[in-house]
Amino acid sequence: MTRKHTRLRLTSIVLATLLLAAAVSMPAAAQTSPSDSAVDDLFTDADGDSVSPWDDPEAFLSSLVSWTTGASDGLTKRISYEADRLTGGDTNDLATERNETIATLNDNAEAIGAYLTNHTSLDETQVHAVRLADESDDEQSTFYIEAVYNETSGRYDDVTATVGQPANTTVDHQHRFTGQLAANLNEEVEYFVENYAATGESVRGEGQYISRMAAQYGGIFGNQFQSTLLQDDYDGFDDGGGE
Repeated sequence: MTRKHTRLRLTSIVLATLLLAAAVSMPAAAQTSPSDSAVDDLFTDADGDSVSPWDDPEAFLSSLVSWTTGASDGLTKRISYEADRLTGGDTNDLATERNETIATLNDNAEAIGAYLTNHTSLDETQVHAVRLADESDDEQSTFYIEAVYNETSGRYDDVTATVGQPANTTVDHQHRFTGQLAANLNEEVEYFVENYAATGESVRGEGQYISRMAAQYGGIFGNQFQSTLLQDDYDGFDDGGGE
């Protein structure tokens, strides 16, 4: 893994659900930790330091309980989703999910920009393309997130989500979310904004949150995301766009 990829990683799942806070809502979190292991990220404190069972057994036990609770919650939600899918349960309209996610990102652009400035080591303008797809790829919707970095102030002044690619830009990374992750994206973005971006709190050390997403959108049922940011074997979208 390159140094740039290492710098951008917290866990691939947090990346997937935060976008640039996520890719910007899936990258804000992903772009904070030097760790190469999702497991390592679970056992860290708010400063990103490893919690050792030998040096601080009480803190380690607390992290372990949080991890177990989050993983159990995530697995339960994924099992429920898979059961509903097998029985022909209701599915979300992905165009609506896309539009609601765009609205949430734009409504909280200032807080997301502050999170990127204060809790990541990013220092450049980025454009991310995010595609939502159902399990069969019959339905797809794509949108874009542009985070504009002000080199003079050293801050992210503008974070904008749009249906179409911003004019005169090049996409830096592409993210493809399927199934439950695609259907839940706006819900996950809202959770991230409410609990982290809006409060100024970092996702570091949030083992219950991270393990819940890892179990819900990855785990034994398979990953529901692909990303050119973290996966060297993913080359991006097969075609030029979505719905």
